[in-house]
Amino acid sequence: MESDPEPHPLSRPLPREPASDHRDLDGPAPASSAAARLGLYVHVPFCAVRCTYCDFSSGALSARALERYLGGMERETSRRAPDADGATFTSVFFGGGTPSALSARHFARLVSTLRSHFAIAPDAEITLEANPESVRPALLDAWRAAGVNRLSFGVQSFHPDELARLGRIHDAARPGVAVALARAHGFARLSLDLMFGFPGSTRERFAATLERALELDPEHLSAYCFIPEAGTPMGDDVLRGRVTLPDADVQADLYASL
Repeated sequence: MESDPEPHPLSRPLPREPASDHRDLDGPAPASSAAARLGLYVHVPFCAVRCTYCDFSSGALSARALERYLGGMERETSRRAPDADGATFTSVFFGGGTPSALSARHFARLVSTLRSHFAIAPDAEITLEANPESVRPALLDAWRAAGVNRLSFGVQSFHPDELARLGRIHDAARPGVAVALARAHGFARLSLDLMFGFPGSTRERFAATLERALELDPEHLSAYCFIPEAGTPMGDDVLRGRVTLPDADVQADLYASL
């Protein structure tokens, strides 16, 4: 007879207080646990175009799919709310997919759903992932009005041929435009995502991308080494030997250059 499956971690109540004495256990001390930030991650599973390396859960945006998503979020947050009773979230992260693909009206509805079911601290860091080509004044105003105070731009590269290879639809100049627009609309915390270690990635090319990114003076940089995922165009090309990756030493050097 099969045993009962393990409950999903999110079905368990959130801890209210740290245990009185953890001195005999590995892990953070009670004071550290008590001070740890409590965060919400919200996945927005829509993209205008799927990148050639991406295996995240995402699909095309349509009126029907969007309504199903928002309705599902309303049901899910209502179901999860009792587990978070008494907890105050100090971090909210909208990831994807492409959260910036939502219209101002639909994003406001999503945020309203979260706030109606969860306690979010007044000074919470609220981050939204945005593709550079989707950033425009009306959306920036809507994000600010909804409480977003940090933007994370998916840049990946500043080389046009690399952007095309990765399936990105913005050009090399667009991240600078997006950053300037965000600054003009009052965003003081910006992050840029970069990628290295994909086919064709070199020390010299990544150094140039890194320099361009730093010229935009972001508060934070994230850089990710490419991982070939089966079922993605670029991943399958690597796994089937049609293209090759930089060797391990080059990948290590690229990481060390950060």
